[in-house]
Amino acid sequence: MENKLILFDVDDTIIDHESPKSKIPKETRFAIKALKEKGYCVGLATGRSFPNIAYVMKTLELDTAVSFGGHLVTHQGKDIFKQAIDREESSRLIKKIIHTPFPMIAIDEKNIYIKDLFGRVRKELFRNENILEGEEPVVGITPIKKLDTIPRDYLSMMIFRQYGLKQLDFKKLDFNAWGKKGYEVYSKGISKLSGIQFLANYLDIPMNQVYVFGDSYNDLHMLEHIKNSVAVGNGVKEAKAVASYVSPPISEGGILTACYHLGLLEEQQ
Repeated sequence: MENKLILFDVDDTIIDHESPKSKIPKETRFAIKALKEKGYCVGLATGRSFPNIAYVMKTLELDTAVSFGGHLVTHQGKDIFKQAIDREESSRLIKKIIHTPFPMIAIDEKNIYIKDLFGRVRKELFRNENILEGEEPVVGITPIKKLDTIPRDYLSMMIFRQYGLKQLDFKKLDFNAWGKKGYEVYSKGISKLSGIQFLANYLDIPMNQVYVFGDSYNDLHMLEHIKNSVAVGNGVKEAKAVASYVSPPISEGGILTACYHLGLLEEQQ
């Protein structure tokens, strides 16, 4: 049997945040366990930091991840690819925004730095670090500090609200629009897609044996350019427009249904 690489986004793809307490639906847990039992390489592809997904990986017994939106790739407990956002340009970007009212996040390997005048960003971060139903508390996974202009090796950045950036001023950065919320900032050429391509090459798995599941704007590249792509039914319309298959919402067993549809698992009669 040819090996397969199967990667899932985290928030609103495997974790259902619409419930009173965030949870991984039982059908999703069953699907991931069954995929691993078939010998496939199963992991996560997320914009979250690696420390911020550690408890999810532990819960699901996974050891492979594309994190920080493609800036870090790990397999079997080892970093196999890491590229920080250019220090000079990230520092210049922060200096352009730090005295504006627009919120901003910058994340390195250990800390989250935020500019958040009204506390909305902090609230959203807490939502994503919420307790998983049935699991131990995970509040405060990553220390949150005030954003400053000290140059650091950031692996993830996000600017909230639409901001009139002249992207041509930043030749080493890519700006990925997050709907009307703002932009995610990447090193030029880095995305979840590039991280997945690196991982597949490292594992010697052809891209036609790679399967990806996502729901949102930072999933668009991988959903559009990977043949076996699934947008969950609760995802944004842009994701559903470019994916090869649209599953039911995750709260309705969408992940498991997609695995049956793609022939990754055999439906029990």
